[in-house]
Amino acid sequence: MQISAKSLYSPFASTVNRTSLPGYAAEAAAARPAATAAGGGETTVSISSAGRQLAARDAAASRVAGSGQGVPMQTQLGEMPVDLDTYFSPGFVAANAGKELPILLPNSQNLQALSDHLAQSFPRALQAHGIPQAPASISYDRDGQIQLPADYPYAEQLKAALASEPALDSQLRTLNTLTEYVGEGLKAAPFERELAGVKTQSELEALIDKYRYLFDQNRNWAQASLSFDANGRPTPLADGKPVLPA
Repeated sequence: MQISAKSLYSPFASTVNRTSLPGYAAEAAAARPAATAAGGGETTVSISSAGRQLAARDAAASRVAGSGQGVPMQTQLGEMPVDLDTYFSPGFVAANAGKELPILLPNSQNLQALSDHLAQSFPRALQAHGIPQAPASISYDRDGQIQLPADYPYAEQLKAALASEPALDSQLRTLNTLTEYVGEGLKAAPFERELAGVKTQSELEALIDKYRYLFDQNRNWAQASLSFDANGRPTPLADGKPVLPA
């Protein structure tokens, strides 16, 4: 299974000040143009790779800037404030075709932030569409089709509501995808802890044999799902267990 920009698509916005981005001071120093004397008394300016990376990150951050109500999210371009409503808004990707956009990384920080966001937006959507009760859970099959409990009486209404609100639908799908990858990370955590103490080749081989299932390409991935309380607030689950601290 591969992480793709589409599967992890998460929109965010805020007025981003690059000086608030992690590591800015050090990167800015490294990024200052180096002036060198050229023939004929001219001066040429070369931009360091760090400078180009910083410029790319600034440009990406400005593209996702929206209402200024962003939350810190970790992306492949570093941590930056993200307005999730803007980031997931319909047409956002198409409007920025050919431009580098931040992708939400599958970690606990992003999972918690998106869960907190949906704890507000999902109940509001249910109320707006006249749906009095959230489903006990939501999951997705291999074809990306939503799966709802068989006894949920508002299944068709909820599907229609999500079809009319693609941003909300994308947020739920992204939360589910992040949950899957975070769940896989939890599975691998014991191996990584023990790996830190390995000192010999024989110890390494024994450790790999102990956790051989982690390296099986045909193994079963964590089964992600979203559990909802009576108010419609989500709890991300992997193999039926919460992946975030209570």
